[in-house]
Amino acid sequence: MATGSFIDNKLKSLSLASKWPELSGSSNPNLAAFNTLLKTEAAKRVAAFRAESKANRAGGENWGCDESFDVALVSDRVASVLMTAGPSTGGAHGSCEASGYNFDLKSGKELKLADLFKPGPGFLQLISKYSKADLKKREGLFEDSLKEGVAPKAENFQIWVVTRSGVVIVIEPCRVGPWAAEPQFVTIPFSVLKGIVRADGPLATLAKQS
Repeated sequence: MATGSFIDNKLKSLSLASKWPELSGSSNPNLAAFNTLLKTEAAKRVAAFRAESKANRAGGENWGCDESFDVALVSDRVASVLMTAGPSTGGAHGSCEASGYNFDLKSGKELKLADLFKPGPGFLQLISKYSKADLKKREGLFEDSLKEGVAPKAENFQIWVVTRSGVVIVIEPCRVGPWAAEPQFVTIPFSVLKGIVRADGPLATLAKQS
């Protein structure tokens, strides 16, 4: 696996760095399409941060954004990558942001969470219930925020990746805890999801193997 990268530190008060994977090992042309998507999205995020800096950065403030990746899964059917960034915008604390990219190597299309499961609201209810129970065990979160932060709504579960163990839900810290906290990761194992996985969907084989 190769790595693509972009580094810009020409300005002393602005530093930008992004790395993304260039996946290989398959002749499937849709894997190349996924690589193109990752590179394109990285370029968009860098451009957006640069524009934000130009519009809002005071002369003496040091701004920066360092982005890295984790390849969650590459199977015959699914490629899944988590991008994480640590932007700093001159405040006392930086932040940590995440983006999940999930690709169906059969259709050549980016996956939505609903594509993985049987139609209906059942999958959101299960994910919500499991996430809330898991997060309640953790320290430093706001229990009052959990009710709405992981309510069974699609907008609460926009960031996710697939691993061989299950689906990992990434929850922004501001929805369940203090702004300066890191994102929360909730792994929902296939043993829990097996009953709602779409029989002909991208997770079918993984669920059967669990």
